[in-house]
Amino acid sequence: MRANRIFLLLALFPFFTAAQQSEELRKSIYFGGGSYYIDDLQISELADWLDSIPNLTEKYQIQLISHTDPIGGKEYNDWLSKMRSQAVYDIILAKDIPESIVHIKDWGLENAVYSNQSYRGRMMNRRVDVLLHPIVFRTNTMSDLGQQFSLPDGFHSKLNQNQRNNWNWAIGTIIG
Repeated sequence: MRANRIFLLLALFPFFTAAQQSEELRKSIYFGGGSYYIDDLQISELADWLDSIPNLTEKYQIQLISHTDPIGGKEYNDWLSKMRSQAVYDIILAKDIPESIVHIKDWGLENAVYSNQSYRGRMMNRRVDVLLHPIVFRTNTMSDLGQQFSLPDGFHSKLNQNQRNNWNWAIGTIIG
């Protein structure tokens, strides 16, 4: 019975994620080449955008996805990607948004959306996307999730805060 339930959830996962993707909200923050500086205009626009979302902290998870162009190599771009997402993260936390609803994925130069063969494409790839995903499932505690999925005792205490946030987001997406 339990295996059938998990199989059904996994089989339906693409439908849940497709529905969720259509409801997500997106704002991109753009950077100069080799920079993680965010200008005052973009800071103001991000703050205004976040303020315009009713019940933001109750209804959405925030995902920051950072990108770079390929100039400078992998190691440098991995670092730059982290610095860019941290700069946006700091702005979001300054808005009194709880860190527990913010998740970060740093792509660096991988998974470019725009072609890096042109100046315009490289310019468009220097960004952090701020995605708001509707919360489709919420549990009261981490131990509730552990009991639902028969995880070993102490499993959640071994996770860092970002891993716990990602766990909650992933399970919420599947069960939602």
